[in-house]
Amino acid sequence: MRISPLSAMLVMVAAFVAQPAGAFQISLAPPLRPITVGDSFKVLVSAEDLFAGRAGDSLLAYAFDVETAGAASFDAATVATAQGFADDSGLTGLDVSASAFPGFADPGGTTDLLLSELTLTALTVGPFALTVSADAADPFQGLFFLVDGQAGFSETVPIPVQAAPSPGTVLLLGVGLAALVRRRPG
Repeated sequence: MRISPLSAMLVMVAAFVAQPAGAFQISLAPPLRPITVGDSFKVLVSAEDLFAGRAGDSLLAYAFDVETAGAASFDAATVATAQGFADDSGLTGLDVSASAFPGFADPGGTTDLLLSELTLTALTVGPFALTVSADAADPFQGLFFLVDGQAGFSETVPIPVQAAPSPGTVLLLGVGLAALVRRRPG
């Protein structure tokens, strides 16, 4: 009998008590280019030093929510399918949810793992706080390790958003440049 990834995750959650967060760090990498209102952009979510304090363990699943405080819309997310994770987001109701069985085993050394690529659209001018979080008190959120159980996390990064240049400004700039070119002796 084959067990679905979500069923296996539920069994695993029931078997483990929430553990304190380990030494891993969740990082958010927004684009380096300027973002303007209306732009669609991607943010990479990674777990750095994933198995620190958990040598020989395996990551079975992860799930978290995305918060933008209304300054951007959260449009979509992809999960780390290259490491064998299946997207379970539609089954859990969380923004990002993935599982892999038998799991992503500790390859030894320092291990960084891309968890998700978020796609967002900027809605307002000014910096906004993008937060990804997993409440360890919720049995469906966090990083789920085979031996070490569940670990919650929260990470926030400020993302600056600029105003989109208005067509009138572009037209005025073009007229000014044309006037400068005409005045040049030549």
